[in-house]
Amino acid sequence: MTYSARRFASIQEIPATEWNSVHDPYGDAFLDLRFLEIVQATLGSQIRFTPVIIADQCQRPAAIFCLSTCRLDATTLGGTWVRRPTRAVRSLWPSFLQLTCVLSGLPITIPHRKICLRPDADPAEIARLWDETAATFARQHHATAVLLGDFSAQEAEIFDRLTASGYYRSPSAPMHYLPLRHRNIPEYLTAMRAEYRRQVHRDLVKSDTQRVQIETIDTAAGVKDPVRPEFYDLYLRLLERVDSHLITLPREFFNQLICLFGENAHLLLARVDGRPAGVAVGLITGSTYTFVLLAVDAELNRQYGIYPRLFLDRIGFAMSLGLEQVNLGTTADEFKLRLGSSPKPRSVYVKVPGTLRYGFAWTSHLWLRAQPELQPRRVFRSVPASSAAAEATAPLPPSAVTTDLAE
Repeated sequence: MTYSARRFASIQEIPATEWNSVHDPYGDAFLDLRFLEIVQATLGSQIRFTPVIIADQCQRPAAIFCLSTCRLDATTLGGTWVRRPTRAVRSLWPSFLQLTCVLSGLPITIPHRKICLRPDADPAEIARLWDETAATFARQHHATAVLLGDFSAQEAEIFDRLTASGYYRSPSAPMHYLPLRHRNIPEYLTAMRAEYRRQVHRDLVKSDTQRVQIETIDTAAGVKDPVRPEFYDLYLRLLERVDSHLITLPREFFNQLICLFGENAHLLLARVDGRPAGVAVGLITGSTYTFVLLAVDAELNRQYGIYPRLFLDRIGFAMSLGLEQVNLGTTADEFKLRLGSSPKPRSVYVKVPGTLRYGFAWTSHLWLRAQPELQPRRVFRSVPASSAAAEATAPLPPSAVTTDLAE
């Protein structure tokens, strides 16, 4: 008897005990049923998604994941050579190369796990049912393509089997992780090689920085309407500057997420002379701090370095809690490498069903272009600071991190 898959039309239909038996060992916030309820409540009008439980031959839950639909820019995986002429065509034909796709996970740019599976689950059966379920979902919603990913190198060992079912494997943007090996920001900066420490200070030290105010909102206190419209507008303006994005998350999505996760969710607001300059939302999951949102006013950022200030503030905060790493997300590769990040390669699997698959197969080498390989920089000195010096550096309270960096 082989494995079987069950799809659910809504979160309320999911047997929580079965779902949590696979989810709880991971503790991933983005496959938490409470988080999926937020997605269903705030994004239900924009997307269609279905949670899935795969059971083994003994009817025990073996894997959990979600599939969703999204209107996707087909040039996302292509290079500049595709995007530039496409922009010209879209001035006359706005929907050119805008396709309905089925995605693994949720159509959000927040870094999140796409699947949880029991350690002893059969990888071949998981991959087979993943493919079958995605194909059925794609037919139901008239999707042009199926994109499964992004997967880490370890996960790709499981899903490379999909290439035998007509999928093409393509590299996607690497995810940046910052291992936290220091107790606070001063210790972190001291351990840097001189050229990188100068670059951090150059990013942070701008003219008249006393005009910048950064406020940490106490989310544990149950603040009503924490992400106010003037700060949410920074997120909307960010989307206007990026080449492509999946969907526009409503303000209520961020507010509900902050209220749901309470003390594990963090909100930072930056102002310059009272004018909204930046907003950051972070979430602690296990020993990792993840950036859910970071948006800044482009003009004020150029003048006052709001973007690096918010990053360093939250890195210092994560250090003060003794966390193991910070998930810095994708993009802004040069900046994140200078902070000492370790970029992890990821892969996505693409399948175009129906007659279009022949054209895609012929042109796949053009669309699925390799991502530039990123190597970690040697940011820190090979000889660490002495333990005596480390002990002499007392940890800073979170509220003092940004102030210290500005000096």
